[in-house]
Amino acid sequence: MRTVKVTLCFCCALLLGGTLAAQTTAPVANPPAAAPAQTGSSAQAASPAQAANPAVPAPAASATQTAAATLPNHPLALPRGFQDILLGLPMPEVKKLLEKNPYFAYRGDPDVSLAPVDKQPIIETAGVHFVSSGIFQFHNNALYTITIALNPQILDFYTMFTTLSNKYGDPTSLSPDEVVWENDQVRLSLEKPLTIKYIDRVVFNQIRDAGKAQQSLQQLSRQDFVQLF
Repeated sequence: MRTVKVTLCFCCALLLGGTLAAQTTAPVANPPAAAPAQTGSSAQAASPAQAANPAVPAPAASATQTAAATLPNHPLALPRGFQDILLGLPMPEVKKLLEKNPYFAYRGDPDVSLAPVDKQPIIETAGVHFVSSGIFQFHNNALYTITIALNPQILDFYTMFTTLSNKYGDPTSLSPDEVVWENDQVRLSLEKPLTIKYIDRVVFNQIRDAGKAQQSLQQLSRQDFVQLF
């Protein structure tokens, strides 16, 4: 009888000890820490993915949004030339600038000639990389037109149109073959297939008016001659 009691007591002690050990070693789960609340103007609405999982980062700005942020808020003034080669400069200075410009393969006097109509100086030079060629026309020793043919293997009409529109605003006139931006002083045009042209409008108008006057004089002389018969 004593042996049975001892055995029962030993079994009870084992069960009790196991229960206490399990309670002692079981991990206690900590409650999740509450995320700090956002207040004021800095608080922003979270996306559905962020609401479900706070670890999801906010989406980055798209390339279109980034590009739009870099565009000027208002159109820039039309340039008077390409880089530092500006309309109105005297011919000797234009030659020096062409010698240093990396986009033109200017050779010096071999690239200089006279225009067949008005016998005014003209520079025709080959281009480098982005530029195929360049033509610089002078009137009374001052540069009044710049014509730059671009390399169609590297650039395209749409890229140039988009770039110029973003910088200088909507064009003044638009046709299938030509896009024009102009003010009282400068006319900038993009012509197909792929040519950029700068024109000094003041000088150009003077030349045009002089040409009309010459035509009127010739017409008057013709009528006078006819009356001789």
